[in-house]
Amino acid sequence: MAKAADGVKVAVLDDYQNVGRSFADWSNLAPRAQAVFFHDHVADLDQLAARLANFEILMLMRERTALGADLMARLPKLKLIVTVGMWNAAIDFDAAKARGIVISGTPGGDPNATPALTWGLVLAVTRGIPRRQPQCAPAVGRSDSGPIFTAKRLACWGLARSGRQSPISARLSA
Repeated sequence: MAKAADGVKVAVLDDYQNVGRSFADWSNLAPRAQAVFFHDHVADLDQLAARLANFEILMLMRERTALGADLMARLPKLKLIVTVGMWNAAIDFDAAKARGIVISGTPGGDPNATPALTWGLVLAVTRGIPRRQPQCAPAVGRSDSGPIFTAKRLACWGLARSGRQSPISARLSA
């Protein structure tokens, strides 16, 4: 792997919660490597290719930035893609293999996290929790507590593997 004057360049993408630095002791990489954290998302292919052109390693925090064949072809220094978790639908694995780019995933993670968050969001939306939150202040009067779930049906699509972790299609009852 080619080393720049400041070491191997690592781009940590889509760290929009600004938590990437807390996941590891990045100082251990110096002086062999230099990590740059990007907290915004760039969707434009030309802008993204220009931003990432000098990086040898891309660390994907989310499935937000698509790493397709078109982008990889414009990143001649790219040698390694690391993704949080062992799967990432945003990476074109065949294109990476054809270019000799290694893909690595991090172990761990809770397979129940996405279904649990999904149910939390479903409850928040159906019970109007974000709208009612200001009413929970002590000085403010209370209103109705939202709809009742007795004998309601709910089905969710698009959770892929995560949906297998919990009964996503369920009959809700009190």
